[in-house]
Amino acid sequence: MEKLELYEFPELKEIWHGPFPNRSFFKLRELIVERCDFVSNVISVELLRLLNNLEELKVRSCDLVEAIFDLEGTDDIEEYHGHNRAAIHSRKLTTVAKGLEELEELDELDIDSCSQMEVVSKEEEIPGNTIAINFVFPKATSVSLKNLPNLKYFYPGPHTVEWPQLERIYTLFRGKLEIFTIDFISFQETDPEDDEPVAIIQQTMFSIEKVLPNIEHLSLDGKDAMRIWNGQYVVDDLFRNLTFLRLQSFHDEQAASNFPYWFIQKITNLDGLVVKYSSFQEIFPCERHVDEETQTMTASHLSKLTLWALTKLEKICKDGFQPDPILEILETLEVWECSALLDLVPSRVSFNHLKNLDVWKCNGMLHLLTCTTAKSLVQLSEMRIRECEIIEEIVFDKEDQGEVEIVLESLEILELQCLPSLVNFCGSMNFAFNFPSLKKVIVRMPQGAGATLVVSGDGRYFSKEAIQIITKMAAANGVRRVRIGQNGLLSTPAVSAVIRERVGADGSKAAGTFILTASHNPGGPHEDFGIKYNMENGGPAPEVITDKIYENTKTINEYLIAEDLPDVDITIAGVTNFSGPEGQFDVEVFDSATDYVKLMKSIFDFESIRKLLTSPNFTFCYGSLHGVAGAYAKRIFVEELGAQESSLLNCTPKEDFGGGHPDPNLTYAKELVARMGLGKSGSKEEPPEFGAAADGDADRNMVLGKRFFVTPSDSVAIIAANVPTGRKFFGNLMDAGLCSICGEESFGTGSDHIQNLGGRKLVTVEDIVHQHWATYGRHYYTRYDYENMDAGAAKELMAYLVKLQSSLSEVNEIVKGIRSDVSNVVSADEFEYKDPVDGSISKHQGIRYVFKDGSRLVFRLSGTGSEGATISLYIEQYEKDSSKTRRDSQEALAPLVEVALKLSKMQEYTGRSAPTVIT
Repeated sequence: MEKLELYEFPELKEIWHGPFPNRSFFKLRELIVERCDFVSNVISVELLRLLNNLEELKVRSCDLVEAIFDLEGTDDIEEYHGHNRAAIHSRKLTTVAKGLEELEELDELDIDSCSQMEVVSKEEEIPGNTIAINFVFPKATSVSLKNLPNLKYFYPGPHTVEWPQLERIYTLFRGKLEIFTIDFISFQETDPEDDEPVAIIQQTMFSIEKVLPNIEHLSLDGKDAMRIWNGQYVVDDLFRNLTFLRLQSFHDEQAASNFPYWFIQKITNLDGLVVKYSSFQEIFPCERHVDEETQTMTASHLSKLTLWALTKLEKICKDGFQPDPILEILETLEVWECSALLDLVPSRVSFNHLKNLDVWKCNGMLHLLTCTTAKSLVQLSEMRIRECEIIEEIVFDKEDQGEVEIVLESLEILELQCLPSLVNFCGSMNFAFNFPSLKKVIVRMPQGAGATLVVSGDGRYFSKEAIQIITKMAAANGVRRVRIGQNGLLSTPAVSAVIRERVGADGSKAAGTFILTASHNPGGPHEDFGIKYNMENGGPAPEVITDKIYENTKTINEYLIAEDLPDVDITIAGVTNFSGPEGQFDVEVFDSATDYVKLMKSIFDFESIRKLLTSPNFTFCYGSLHGVAGAYAKRIFVEELGAQESSLLNCTPKEDFGGGHPDPNLTYAKELVARMGLGKSGSKEEPPEFGAAADGDADRNMVLGKRFFVTPSDSVAIIAANVPTGRKFFGNLMDAGLCSICGEESFGTGSDHIQNLGGRKLVTVEDIVHQHWATYGRHYYTRYDYENMDAGAAKELMAYLVKLQSSLSEVNEIVKGIRSDVSNVVSADEFEYKDPVDGSISKHQGIRYVFKDGSRLVFRLSGTGSEGATISLYIEQYEKDSSKTRRDSQEALAPLVEVALKLSKMQEYTGRSAPTVIT
């Protein structure tokens, strides 16, 4: 056997148990391990001895693996020839190998998406050891380190690393690891506790002087580049063998202020350049670098340029200046995800040598090329323009040149995909195009052809019928596969897990999801029903997409549906295959909880939670308000964590949510609130220690303790003190590598104090909250919701508040007339959010009044309900004095509440003396 592939064996703990048969695995050359939960190491010492002919090892998505190799104790292996290539992708991996210096035959090392890895190689610590380990990889030619946010060291102790044959270095989001240094550096600093000198090792992997002159392919981020540029090196000598360069993550103001064109010019053998994830506003400057000695511009042999995810790039080069000669010798130009780019190049630019042009997801361009530039494309053989939302024509007549024939004599492939605004290839009637060599034309508009979609929701009324209709429409529009959660149920958080984690046998992943829900609004034959759309990254569609969808709904005059396709039984998991005019079509019904439970297990310590929930000293109550969360509560709390089903309240999903309102707050979750001892009449029985509830689609939560809860502002503040937060607009930031974690406002979090749990004192949420207040102070918060308002009256109220903002003096006069003890308003505006990735602007996100002491009022017109509108009033005030942080929120905020209601004339516009819900 020369190849062994182990795929999705979640119970597999080791490749072989017990003694190995003689000469087993002797001929094995390729080993692929994916989605197998090994206890610690993939390859043990015993197995390693047998893999002398192994050339390639791939480990992917084995989330429990802590190390790939355990090479300690291999001194008796006199000569080891295995492992030329190692490709590793595992979320919980903490190190590649113990004793990595043993892998002398290593040719390629690729480590990707190991979020917990801090060290590439480690050994058992020896106290007081100061002897540097010398790592030598005599045959290694390629090293790739990607998406390793916690990586700190190559090796935690004193060490040197040598790479005499290294040709390729690729790094991306590699944590705090220093990649380049002038040479091995150690220095001393004083320990503040005992005044003794302590050796500090600069943790780097590559010596600039020893490694870079041999490198042919290299990636540099802003920090690495600045280190090299500040080293006074002779660039053309240091990079004499470099043929491919990737510049990425230039976000620092100094690094990103100007594109390092001078640097590119000096790398005379450079053939390919990628510029990615950076904040450059232009690439080619108005003035080019002139060599001081020769008074000539250094030549470049650059033939391929890729510009990728440059969120602030407005111009590749400016109009009105002499075009850069590099553009005229390019053979391949790729421009991807540059949404601020307004056009490709000015009309004076000629692409006389360009053979391949690929433009993808550039959502700021109305036109691609001027006719003058198009006429220069005499060698262009492939043109691909894809997923550009607003592009209206490919070639446009900027200069009105009269009747002209444009001959693209070498063009063989023309691809125009997903261009929803495209009207013409060229809008001018003065141009005639001739494609004498054209062999293949691909025109595919964004109708989902060949895609995989997920359709499910919170189980509300009409969901089952909608699933069948959407499935038939997907089939008629060429969708290849539809995935449906069993019984049509998927919570909104679970949808994200399904999109990102579920992969078909053919490698297919979902392109998007229709979530059938109206969130926290009631369901029933006369109640609310809605559809959310989530993107392929698992997050909600940005407004640039949803606005386009809405505009399209205004112009629909017909639709396609496969009416003869039979309904699919969504109560039974399995795959149903159909064939029709659009080709093969599959419907996969899958267990709704599997992907989500797996994700939860990778994040939380289930064993510790099980011990808590099954302890006789701990009681809890979870309510889903008959929403979709009930299905997950039974699976996780009861089946996975061993809790009693009696701990669940209203956890059977119902189409009408049991006639209730699935919004987890003190008003609508009355049954849970009463059980937790927070009702007006108290509780007849001793309340549980902990309680929680979720809304209809399980993306809004309320968490309570025994007669105790935490306001939403405290929940967010505590989260913010520990991890970054945000939610609605963060999908794009994650895709662009600008954000790793996001969250949002929740109702509250809390717990009563438990004196003893298995001999240990439990630190409750109440303890955490009080400690947080003592450390940071408290943000008092309340929210008043006026639901089902007359839409006209709601808009009039908002218009009045906008008008009022024009004069702060008038505002302060009104405020002081209401309460003299409230500070002055210092700013007022209507907030709008600009997405830094795609440049889209979300307007009317709230009217803000900010006071001198930092307090603020926010008025927001919102509501996902089908009737009327909702005005939400947010009131916040910071209290630094820890002696004043334990007051009731309504008491602490009473002056601001009075100001907000009277300033906005709330009762006059709403006709109500009190809000529907107070949070």
